Amino acid sequence: MKHYLIGDVAKILPFSKDTLRYYDRLGLVSPKKSATNHYRYYTKDDLLTLSYVLILRDLGIPLEEIKARLHNSTLADFKLLLENQERLIESKILNLLRLKEHLHDFKQDIVTAQTYFRKIECIISPSFVYKSLSTEFDPSYTGILTEMKENPLISSPNYSALLAQDTFFNQCYFDLYALSGMVKNEKDLDNLPGYQSFKSTLCVHTILIIKDIILQSDLDALYTYLKAHGLTIKGDVLARYLAFEHQQGTPYEYYELFIPVKALTD
Repeated sequence: MKHYLIGDVAKILPFSKDTLRYYDRLGLVSPKKSATNHYRYYTKDDLLTLSYVLILRDLGIPLEEIKARLHNSTLADFKLLLENQERLIESKILNLLRLKEHLHDFKQDIVTAQTYFRKIECIISPSFVYKSLSTEFDPSYTGILTEMKENPLISSPNYSALLAQDTFFNQCYFDLYALSGMVKNEKDLDNLPGYQSFKSTLCVHTILIIKDIILQSDLDALYTYLKAHGLTIKGDVLARYLAFEHQQGTPYEYYELFIPVKALTD
């Protein structure tokens, strides 16, 4: 029977010497020891076993799982092992697709912040649902966020706030902390009990940097726009957190404002 030294195996199979020694320590595949010269060597059967390890490892199966099945498993056992791994991979794919979607949304929010910062325009807003928070750092935040992310009718959940229409130009700070998410079809609002709604409507839209309050210069620009276009506020203002940046150690948060309006002549 031909013997293969560790260096020979490392040339035949894509395993480094360190990996082979690690597998030996794990008891996964261990070389024999020559009685004459005490050299450690592998047999042809060991090389076949290492080939199986390579296949299973490349399928993402953990080494401990491979070890448990490698030396005492039937075809049925291996089939079950592969089916379990297949289900695990499918779950990971779904998670990665969700992660990709969230990444795309966040990237798009940054693009939106860059494009529409301090640009004021009239648009028909999307429909939103929201849940109130007791404080800015409400402990229920994570639970509500997870709930929204897992609901197929809600997209782009974000930290948000509402500003009362009657005092918007006077106090210009958040009256209600919330988490809000977009609802693509307004008919779905009826299928979302437990949420308050901000229905699709004519809005003045802009993006501002908001810290504790809205800057007076930004409020003046909004007031001037409303007056110039013969508009008045007809509902509470929704401010949705969009993106952030740090400049010289100072954080700046960008918020997307949806200000419901109607014509003064209505």
